Amino acid sequence: MVYLISFLSAAAVPLAVASYGGHLAAKVLDRPQRLRALTIVWTLAALGVVLSGVQQVMVYRSDRTHEQQQAALEAKAEEEQRQLREKLDASLNHQDEVRKELGSIVQYLHTPQPRMSTREMANAASKMVEDAMHR
Repeated sequence: MVYLISFLSAAAVPLAVASYGGHLAAKVLDRPQRLRALTIVWTLAALGVVLSGVQQVMVYRSDRTHEQQQAALEAKAEEEQRQLREKLDASLNHQDEVRKELGSIVQYLHTPQPRMSTREMANAASKMVEDAMHR
C-alpha cells in the first residue's frame, strides 16, 4: 500500500497535472503543431508514469530482499545463541560434577583410613582428582 501511495504522490498525479497543463497550452497552437505538442506531452507523461512504476517495483523488491536477509541474520544469531547456551549449560554441569567429586575426595581424606599409609592416601587422592578433572 505504501508503494502505491508513493507512486501516486510522486509520479502519477504530478505527471497528470503537468500533462494536462501542457495539453491546455498546446490548444493555442495551430493544428499540425498542436497535434505534435499533444503527442509529445502525453508520451512524456506516460513514459514518466511507466518509469516511476518500474522504480517502485524495484524498490519493493529491494526492500523484500533486505527483509529476507535481515530475517536470515536474526535466525543465524538466535541459533548461535542457542548453541552457546548449550555449551555454557554443559560446562556448568561439568563444573558441578567436578565440584561434587572434589567434595567427596575431601570427605574421603577427612575420614581416617587405618590401613593406608600417607603415601598411598596421597596417590589415591591424586588419582581421584585427576579422574574428576578429565571427565
